[in-house]
Amino acid sequence: MWAKAKQGAAILGDLGAYVKLVLLPQMGGYVAKVMVIIIFLAAYSIPVTFGSVMSVLGSNQLANILSITPGGVGVNQAFNTFALNSYTSSTNATAYSISQQLITKLVKESYVDAKVKAGEMKEQRGQMLGDEEGPETA
Repeated sequence: MWAKAKQGAAILGDLGAYVKLVLLPQMGGYVAKVMVIIIFLAAYSIPVTFGSVMSVLGSNQLANILSITPGGVGVNQAFNTFALNSYTSSTNATAYSISQQLITKLVKESYVDAKVKAGEMKEQRGQMLGDEEGPETA
């Protein structure tokens, strides 16, 4: 176990590599998550304050920990509705939560599908180039 821990922590020995390969991507991902929350709050006319953003971040984390349904469906909405009850109506908070979860899921799926399609296209181009070279190159 200690050998695996040392191997996993080896990146900490090179501060520059750690910052570039671990810390900056993690920070970028967190900033993107916060920006998505801010954009959706604004889209539903929910006040964008430090408190509202932190409430959603916290409720999303709790929903992920306590999720009993696939993808946290229903659990996220309940937690977000409770977290936003001092900022907006429960109907508006539920609509916000459902749309954020749905659109985020669709974007993730589209990204995965696009990567698969790009790989297929790359493979097809490689096959076409191989066909163009013909048997004389073999």
